[in-house]
Amino acid sequence: MKYAAKCLLARERVVVTGMGPVTSIGSSNDKLAESLRRGVSGTDKLTRFDTSRYDVHHAGEIKDFNLLDFCPDMKTKDIRRLAIVSQYALAAAEMAIKDSGLVVGVNADSHDVAVRLGAGVGGLNEIELQHTILKEAESDGTQKEVARGITPFLVPMIIPDAAASNISLRHKIKGEAVSVNSACSSSLTAICDAYDKIKLGNYSVVITGGAEAPITPITLGAFSQANALSKIGKSRPYDKERDGFVISEGAGILILENLEHALNRNAKIYGEILGYGASSDAHNIVAPDPDGDELLYAIEKAMDKSGIYRFDYINTHGTSTKYNDKIEAAVINYLFGGLIPVSSTKSMTGHSLGASAAIESITTLLSMKNRIIYPTINYENMDPECKIDCVPNAARHKELNTALKFSSGFGGHNAAIIFGKYPGK
Repeated sequence: MKYAAKCLLARERVVVTGMGPVTSIGSSNDKLAESLRRGVSGTDKLTRFDTSRYDVHHAGEIKDFNLLDFCPDMKTKDIRRLAIVSQYALAAAEMAIKDSGLVVGVNADSHDVAVRLGAGVGGLNEIELQHTILKEAESDGTQKEVARGITPFLVPMIIPDAAASNISLRHKIKGEAVSVNSACSSSLTAICDAYDKIKLGNYSVVITGGAEAPITPITLGAFSQANALSKIGKSRPYDKERDGFVISEGAGILILENLEHALNRNAKIYGEILGYGASSDAHNIVAPDPDGDELLYAIEKAMDKSGIYRFDYINTHGTSTKYNDKIEAAVINYLFGGLIPVSSTKSMTGHSLGASAAIESITTLLSMKNRIIYPTINYENMDPECKIDCVPNAARHKELNTALKFSSGFGGHNAAIIFGKYPGK
């Protein structure tokens, strides 16, 4: 094959060269992998605010987080001007970029790198905090200007593109920096968009994934009122007694590159993206389509695009809610007969909404790298409506060459992506 033809094929392939997770069970690839292997739970009694008058009391909090541990050159005053969701994103991006060996302006042209990030609710906690300050000022008769106590940095803290823009600013990335939203599938949508940007030749590198900081009084109350959260504070996907998810927070960032660019700078490669599919239920703003037809469509579209129809492993959405898990199990059984091992990372990390799929994509690639299928923990009671091999409670060693990751979200969003070991197809 001529060199030009080889380069063309390399440009058409998209690989993952760096990863950075910030989660309730570990904020590095090694720490996350070890916690996943051991089946560690990152959900516990919520400490950030008083939940005594709530129906739910647990969350997947990130304890003792300090952005200076990841970005020691940053100034404290600048960090105070960032919403915590942007801080999580910056920490994850710092790890992923270092992990990849990428140096923007040195081995990657600043205009040839873009940022594509997903978030579901973004800087909601900052809105709640500043609203409290506003209401306190309104009730204080001595306060001449009620707005005086509100931080002048609130708008740049809460705009949906804040996390993406702050990554762009820190690393001098001059390609587009864009935030996307598709509820709980936001970060998988972002990864799929990043894949397209590279496949189309618009960029050689895209920093992608998602970040979320949704552990706030309003969010906890809203999801509790919607009966979506676990009353016992335990995420137990596919278990007959499951009663909802445990809300959590964090970020997951992946570095995507076209293969030629990665090979030219001798980057290590975690895996290759072989294809994706997406769809909308067009059924209900909250409830999933009970037939699972559009989740099925998204997975089948990913398979058709990739030419891969059998997998060594599936990382599911696995929210531990009654209908989500039942529908997923039905789709898996329809397509694969329930023979493929699957697991839900949320059983350990909790559900970080728009960031969850990026964290779970990292989990999937760590499974491939380490030849370990991480378990679904808290599984005790078999549900006859969820007859799948969910790798209950203990990790399983297995060589993984292909893996499917899918995600869903409020609004009826579905996305599925296929990862392959490199070198591969």
